Amino acid sequence: MSKLIYLAAATLVITACGGGGSTSGDKKALLKQCSAEGESQEVCECTVNAMADNLSPKLFSKVAEAAEAGDTDAMDSLSSMEQMEFMKAMPALATCMSPELGNIMDELKDGN
Repeated sequence: MSKLIYLAAATLVITACGGGGSTSGDKKALLKQCSAEGESQEVCECTVNAMADNLSPKLFSKVAEAAEAGDTDAMDSLSSMEQMEFMKAMPALATCMSPELGNIMDELKDGN
């Protein structure tokens, strides 16, 4: 899962719904990739749900597609707006890996 988050952050989390696609199918693809990377089911579900809840359906699909393809350079293909959108989701993603890290990222986001 850390690879998925890196992929997501480094590539602004790979694009997961290029322009249509099913959120359910995208979730399944991301869960499969996350599990294949050795992360726990709990971390995978949290991360995928955080992305689904915090990214537009289009960006979520792009991320899923990139993860499924193993595209670690997907960030380069994202627009500045998509990259900003993904960065806004990082506190929720960080919470999946470590609740304390998520709290720190929330504080930074809030300027505290």
